[in-house]
Amino acid sequence: MEEERIEEVELRKYLMVIGKRKWTIITILLICFLFSMVFTFTLKPVYKIECTFEIGRTPAGLFMTPAGITQFCESDFFANNLKEILSLPSEENIAIKVRTLDYMTISLSLKSSLPREEMVKIINTAMSTIIKEYDSKYGQEIKQLSDNIAKIEKQINSIPSERDRIIYLLYLRDIKNKSDLYQEPKVVVPAAIPGKLIMPKPILSITAGVVLGFFLGFLAALFQEYFSRTGH
Repeated sequence: MEEERIEEVELRKYLMVIGKRKWTIITILLICFLFSMVFTFTLKPVYKIECTFEIGRTPAGLFMTPAGITQFCESDFFANNLKEILSLPSEENIAIKVRTLDYMTISLSLKSSLPREEMVKIINTAMSTIIKEYDSKYGQEIKQLSDNIAKIEKQINSIPSERDRIIYLLYLRDIKNKSDLYQEPKVVVPAAIPGKLIMPKPILSITAGVVLGFFLGFLAALFQEYFSRTGH
């Protein structure tokens, strides 16, 4: 009971300070509110643009591991290559982030205050560059496989022995089954406007400004009350 009474007295004191110094609190709160408004609506918007693609694979495995793609896409070499392809200024900051969605699916994202049309162009060019590289490897692998199948089929027709022909047919079936394990790199979801707004976030910024303003105003009111009582 005694503790509750002490807490009630303390609460009344704080409420009295708030009532007595309300204009100090309101003034500081308004300053913080206006500052958060100016900050929110003058800050250049930052958007996040994403695209998704599949790496592609052969019977031996993926063309490149997700970790390898992450290292490659986030390298200065890749960023400089994109700048050269798109004729962007050398000082332009291109920070592409890579996220692995599953075994074969990769997401590329770019956060920037650049115009969204330009961001879409950058991220789609990055994806196209990667897919083109591995699509070429896929084409070479498939061509080699097709040539091998055609060669075996030609040999089968010229084999006189029924037993040897069956062996070649089984071998051919095995190769054709392996061809099902090939998957070419492909776009799953291309980057597109509008993208996701990262900042500013008006509601969050203004709410934070109001809370901060009340807190600072209350502290200022306490200091005012203290100095008025002590005479300092």
